[in-house]
Amino acid sequence: MSPMADATPFAYPADKDSVLLVTPEDYANCSTERPIQKFTDGHTQYKFNYSGPHYFISGVKEHCEKNEKLEVVVLADRSNHGNSSDANSPPSPAPASEESPPPPGMVEINPTPAPTAETPPPSVAASITMSLVSVAGAFAGSSLLLAF
Repeated sequence: MSPMADATPFAYPADKDSVLLVTPEDYANCSTERPIQKFTDGHTQYKFNYSGPHYFISGVKEHCEKNEKLEVVVLADRSNHGNSSDANSPPSPAPASEESPPPPGMVEINPTPAPTAETPPPSVAASITMSLVSVAGAFAGSSLLLAF
């Protein structure tokens, strides 16, 4: 099995959006014109087959401009697992800073079922709001006790 077996699921309305794998420049500019790959099935499972950065944006430029984009950096496996003959060799050099796109045929996409809807955890803003309401309530309650 390849050490690059990790994958990331993307769920989106297939009739209204898509996911694009793009270059760093297109990621920075939310450019949807020249994607490396375009996914439109609504339930994309992207398998990482090479180390380095991977840039994803929404296929709808306005969504990307609202930060519907994701950068994933896959680190190379430098542990030499399963390679006992090289146990005494020095670690391999760090990858070059300039990444090239994956070789043709290296990206594997498998549609997956939609994730089940779960209640998201409360946001930090909601927690802060609840804390402020609790403090205000405690203050008001203690003020009432002091009045009697």
